[in-house]
Order: sequence, then structure tokens, then C-alpha cells
Amino acid sequence: MKQKKHSQRQKKTRQRMTDETEQSISVCMIARDEEKFLETCLESVRGLADEVIVGDTGSSDGTKAVARKAGARVLDVPWDGDFSKARNTTLGEAKGDWIFVIDCDETLTGKDRARIRDAAVNSDAAGFRMTTRNYA
Repeated sequence: MKQKKHSQRQKKTRQRMTDETEQSISVCMIARDEEKFLETCLESVRGLADEVIVGDTGSSDGTKAVARKAGARVLDVPWDGDFSKARNTTLGEAKGDWIFVIDCDETLTGKDRARIRDAAVNSDAAGFRMTTRNYA
């Protein structure tokens, strides 16, 4: 997770989102035909994020509906084969002071969710590093 630098417009938006002592967190992800995994992923970040942005790159399943049902803002992101460009589109729309990037087939543990929120809100940290575990 990285702290984001803001333009003047974004700073004014952030001030409306939070009071002066609290930092906001945006969760950003890109998705394509991730209906099977997305609900579990979004549930795992509930309570962490002030906003969730899902950049849909052309799903033909129920991905967009699942994202909207969970309260995410869904962006239609054209897919031209450039993963970074699609990801950066969602990052550019984020209004939070901090951005947490997660893939649709990943989940965040409750323990890490609390630690990340605490680091963003109650410290002068410039980033947050955590262990990733993959299970087959």
C-alpha cells in the first residue's frame, strides 16, 4: 500500500471525505469475468476502505453486478493488452490518501485489515508491507 500525492482538487475531496486527523483508504482493482471470486474479495476489505473502485476490462459474466452490490464504484476500462494501463486508470480515480491494491482472487485477513487501517489512520507511515500467502 502506498500513500498517494494529491492535486488541489483531490485534496479538497479528501477533506470532505475525512476530518483533519484521519486518513482515507481507497481499494483499487481491475477485473474481467471475476464473478466467482469477487464477492469474497470485496467482503475481505469491508471496513478497510472508504471507497472501492473496480475497473472492469470487459466482463461477460456478473462481475459488474457483484461489485456494485458490494458498494464498489465500477469503471469501464478498455482493455488493450496493457495490464499497467488498466490498473493505473483505477488508481487515477482514487480519492483516498492511501491506496490498497488487491486482485479479485485474493482476500485480506481481518488481522491485516485492522493493522492496515491503524497504520493509515494513526501513524506517519509512508507505506505498509505485509506477508502474502498463496494456498493451492
